[in-house]
Amino acid sequence: MYKLVEQIENINNVYTSEDNYIFVDKNENVYLNDVKSVQYKSIYFVLNGHLLKQNTENESFLYLNETLVKKINHSYIYNTYSEDGCFYYENLHYDPVDDKLKKNIYYHNFKDDSIKLFIKDFSGNFQLIFENNTFFIQPNNTLTSLSLLTGDYEWENNLSKYGEIRKILGLVNEKLWVVLYETETRKKQLVSLHTATGKIIDIIDATLPLHDWHIALLEETQTIVSIYGKISTHQKADSPFVEICAITGAVLRNERIESLFQANLKLGQWCYSNHKIYFTAATDTINSTHIGVLDYTTLNLEWFTEVKDRKAGIKDLQVTENKIYALDQGGQLFIFEKEKVVNLKESSE
Repeated sequence: MYKLVEQIENINNVYTSEDNYIFVDKNENVYLNDVKSVQYKSIYFVLNGHLLKQNTENESFLYLNETLVKKINHSYIYNTYSEDGCFYYENLHYDPVDDKLKKNIYYHNFKDDSIKLFIKDFSGNFQLIFENNTFFIQPNNTLTSLSLLTGDYEWENNLSKYGEIRKILGLVNEKLWVVLYETETRKKQLVSLHTATGKIIDIIDATLPLHDWHIALLEETQTIVSIYGKISTHQKADSPFVEICAITGAVLRNERIESLFQANLKLGQWCYSNHKIYFTAATDTINSTHIGVLDYTTLNLEWFTEVKDRKAGIKDLQVTENKIYALDQGGQLFIFEKEKVVNLKESSE
């Protein structure tokens, strides 16, 4: 189904978006679609298909394809960019009283070029923007919503009774889904909050075999999916699969991925694209040594292979429409390309 077409040494990171890809090598050189960038020292994929490029003078430029959209003369929080505006920070400083790094958060409105101070002396983790709101963790267990329209705080909810916030998964039908982890019991809790009020709507059964990191909200199917492989070095082990409807909170599937179990593959990282689940997996070691593809609907194993000649375990997996990028911990990037299916009837004509 896929074949190895290229192997590149000394790569630190790889990023993909649709059919585009970015490589960063160990000398911090940046390549966009195999072309080395001379003018820009960093390039990122940001929201809505945009590219954010920064030159050696620390000037930032927002692009859509090859078209310059905006020059931005300040630092940035790259995952908050949209066509309408972005957040950025200034006055990064250490507060010895709280023993924390703090900064002032600003919002830059691209439509009227106005700049507004949103948060002063912020020390939490900034998260993604959803429609007219932004949500962030402050610190570990408190979720706060601000309006991009008014700049006002809308609500705040302390979720410490459910654990520490691990991930904000996303927004579906005015429900904001959040994953939490309770340290003492090691339970993973999945809850949804109403975006307008911050009140909890759904509390998913904590006995489900959920993972606090290997879990995602799939926009295409509007489902929340958790998959991970249990650790076992010499025996077969389960890879639990849990699927939850992000609209209703109903548990749709809770099962072992039988095809992985029979192939002795313990799933590691995974990502979703076009009704396929792309994954890394281990067999007799903890480090991932294989990559593969599952059908999302049937969970049948469509293809897998050991990544040979690797220097270490696979640390990252990225996919585009026709390629899989597997990066090992030794800095080797393996590029696999989907093989074309030949129609025998057409080829004989």
